[in-house]
Amino acid sequence: MQHDLAMIKLANDARMRGLELLAEEFYEKVLRPDEEPGFVSDEASLLDFSLAPEELLIDRIKAHYGKTVTTSDLQKSFWLLLTDLNEGRTPADIEGPSEVPQRKSSWRKVSSLTVGIIAALLTLGLYLNSLSFGSSRIISGVVFPGLLGSMAVAGNAHAFSLWVAAAFNGIFYCSLTWAALSLTSVIGNWLR
Repeated sequence: MQHDLAMIKLANDARMRGLELLAEEFYEKVLRPDEEPGFVSDEASLLDFSLAPEELLIDRIKAHYGKTVTTSDLQKSFWLLLTDLNEGRTPADIEGPSEVPQRKSSWRKVSSLTVGIIAALLTLGLYLNSLSFGSSRIISGVVFPGLLGSMAVAGNAHAFSLWVAAAFNGIFYCSLTWAALSLTSVIGNWLR
């Protein structure tokens, strides 16, 4: 039996690709930091990818672009909205994306990786016998998720690899830190 693989075909985005700089400025100045879309087709409206209340979007657009828009403007194709908002602006008026979001993202990455590496090294400390498992309840609690993961991979609670446990702990704590910092950022933006 022969299976046909269905191909996912994305909608056309030729017009949006021509407005990338304007779209980046809009994402930074109007949307919440966690709302920047990965892909916007030529048919998509702002309301298709933003969960912000319409009144908030209208206020932010007015504040940045100095133009009043209506709910029906938010429902038209995003590329058309961008074109309307930038009508009459000169290249000097258009602000490119600032470096602040990149720095925040880099800080989050570095922090997450640091915590993951520390957790992995604590786990490997057990392997090198520089830390005894019973010496500290805190260390025992930190390495426990990785030990469980290693036992699951080995299929044996008595014979497992601390190297695998270190990898599990590194990934687990890196992901946990990333999620916590992202959640803190989102909550902070909502409270502003």
